[in-house]
Amino acid sequence: MALEFGTVRLDALEEKLAAAAEGVEKTLGAAQAQSKIKAALDKIGDDAKARVHNITGALSRSIKSRVKVSADSPTLGEVGVRYKGTKMRYAHLVEGGHGGPHGPADPHPFWAPAVEATAEDAMQVLTEIAGELADDLLK
Repeated sequence: MALEFGTVRLDALEEKLAAAAEGVEKTLGAAQAQSKIKAALDKIGDDAKARVHNITGALSRSIKSRVKVSADSPTLGEVGVRYKGTKMRYAHLVEGGHGGPHGPADPHPFWAPAVEATAEDAMQVLTEIAGELADDLLK
């Protein structure tokens, strides 16, 4: 599909944008970029683990980060409590507290304070990666 402005065809611009998008995805898929993204996410996860009100250790063990790269979908970075494949089903009840069934439990926030304390550092790393991508695309 060609972009048009009046009678001027902007095929070259469309091709450059497609090449730029492909370049971004390749760069994000590179091991170096993946490790930087994972390190940024790990900062949040490590802070949350340090704040967990540990009784069994299951909650802190379930806090994980990952970078998922797929040829047919965008690169995805995630950090949080992993429910899949674990018996961890109560992180939200620890974070916010609850009313029962064996009596109320006070909140023990671990996630919100961790994000508040570390998100700026994590965003700085991601901003640096974005800057590197922009520099590469402008060459």
